[in-house]
Amino acid sequence: MSSTPVTATSAFPAFVRLALTTFEPLTALNGAYLALWDAPALIQVLTRTLDGAVPEPPADSAYLFSSIAAGWLLHAALGGMVLRIADDAQLWRAVCAAMLLSDAVFVHATLQGVGGLERWARLDEWSVKEAAANVVTFGMLAIRFPGSPLFLPNGTTIFNRLIEFLRKQYIYYGFQEVITPTIYKRALWEKSGHWENYADDMYAVTSRLHQHQQHPGSIAATAIPASTNAHGSGCNHDHGTADVDAEVDIDDFGLKPMNCPGHCLLFASQARSYRDLPIRFADFSPLHRNEISGALSGLTRVRRFHQDDGHIFCRPAQVEAEIGRTLEMVRVVYGVLQLGIGYRLALSTRPEKFIGEVDEWSRAEAALSRALDASGLPWTTNDGDGAFYGPKIDIILQDSDGKEHQTATIQLDFQLPKRFGLEYQAPAPELEARGETTDDPQLLASYGPVAPVMVHRAVLGSVERLMALLIEKTGGTWPFWLNPQQAVIVTVNDTPEILAYAQKVHDLLEGHDEQARQALAHGEARGVSASPLAAFRQPTGLSVEIDTRTESVGRKASQAREKGYGLVIVVGKQEVRDGLVTVSGRSLPVGADGQSRKKASMTPEELLHMMQEMAATFQ
Repeated sequence: MSSTPVTATSAFPAFVRLALTTFEPLTALNGAYLALWDAPALIQVLTRTLDGAVPEPPADSAYLFSSIAAGWLLHAALGGMVLRIADDAQLWRAVCAAMLLSDAVFVHATLQGVGGLERWARLDEWSVKEAAANVVTFGMLAIRFPGSPLFLPNGTTIFNRLIEFLRKQYIYYGFQEVITPTIYKRALWEKSGHWENYADDMYAVTSRLHQHQQHPGSIAATAIPASTNAHGSGCNHDHGTADVDAEVDIDDFGLKPMNCPGHCLLFASQARSYRDLPIRFADFSPLHRNEISGALSGLTRVRRFHQDDGHIFCRPAQVEAEIGRTLEMVRVVYGVLQLGIGYRLALSTRPEKFIGEVDEWSRAEAALSRALDASGLPWTTNDGDGAFYGPKIDIILQDSDGKEHQTATIQLDFQLPKRFGLEYQAPAPELEARGETTDDPQLLASYGPVAPVMVHRAVLGSVERLMALLIEKTGGTWPFWLNPQQAVIVTVNDTPEILAYAQKVHDLLEGHDEQARQALAHGEARGVSASPLAAFRQPTGLSVEIDTRTESVGRKASQAREKGYGLVIVVGKQEVRDGLVTVSGRSLPVGADGQSRKKASMTPEELLHMMQEMAATFQ
């Protein structure tokens, strides 16, 4: 005897059937619509932040929102059609299982957006808006390059502006920028002590055709066998085995995790006098450190990063002054970045295992203490937490979650200069080495070699980490000088006069003179005259775009504000006739009367001056 199928009507309560067949499909359709066509609104709904500008994700991050939409659309399709048609309890259970799968898709996509399960769990702190701003601005991390972020154009613009800001500070503080190799021979790392003490955190590289036992704990690139064509089968450059063997360097190499050995080589490249010191080198070369995969975290913990790395070679008597200047630079830079209240200072003293003399350490710690006192900033002591080669000062920042990150650091090093045999000539060398002075003519007449003190310092620390902290602080609403989207010109319509005027304003703001460019290109190429160079100018460095879409001005302006543009510049018939532009936006400065203003009319030249002043004064 066949059994009667159990109906969904009898198996499920009425409120469950109503929720599955009506409320959830409608909610899912709304969510899918937002994910596909109005992502900023979706971000606002998910984060309950219904005010402020929210960036609109570009195609590069569309996967995140299309995944969310797919989960919701599956809900809507199953709930709206199948469950309303069928009244079979068994079929309903199968459909509900599929809907749970779509839930998993949605949750996974959302977790991608907020930065992981741990951040999702803190519902009072996480923000999809922050994560979306991160994706939109910076780039992405992927399995093919773990711990090495790809930067999108907007993120690259912010990165470069931070670097340029520091370069200008370096001029004032006496640093000379240098460029050093990314890879060095093993012998250099053995000389510096890194191969012995830092190998587990380094990437070792083996040259082609050279295979042998690697240093324990290091990560080596797989050597290519002699029979293997390094260019692949499509590009067969056969120069003969003997020639290849003769050219191959059979040494081991290491990707640099820090710049100090290279800067030691630069110091040693010529004879130095005490009159030359201090010598300050700065370096933005990329660094590589073998962080374990479980420790990687967005931009705050990566394997490839850039550091505003600097090294000061100074006389012992100059240490205190150099530390003081470095702390001053930290205060200036963090003040501009508006990080002045979110960091603390810590002095780390001699650890149990150290190299060097105790009295040397005592003098160094005393110099750091005096410099910290002179800075006027509160500081604490971390007893025994110094590096094995010298004491240090750490600048520690807090993120929006209260988690602390070390950013800037100032470290004294007496040992690396000795390992590299660095020296400078000075009178009374024994007193000079202790940081003491004398007026005795007999002692001053005696010159000799003295090892310099090396100060390792970084103000931003990892630029990538600082960018992550900045985006958490700003929520993607960047100050004008850092904003990669500083202004957009919005046209009222697409008449030739308006489009031509908009292009003219754009070229003025960005500093493009097509006529001068063409004159220089053709005039120089023909060798006629160098006079076209007189009219050619450097671009202003401002970021300005033009929106000529056939949308209403109000809609284009609203979307521009949502995308994070600092200024919206409207160009229409009236502006063309009067030779003006109408400017609005959150970055618009106050008026001459000191009152805030929603919009202002001005000439393009006045707008250029205003924008340049805003960028120059870090607004």
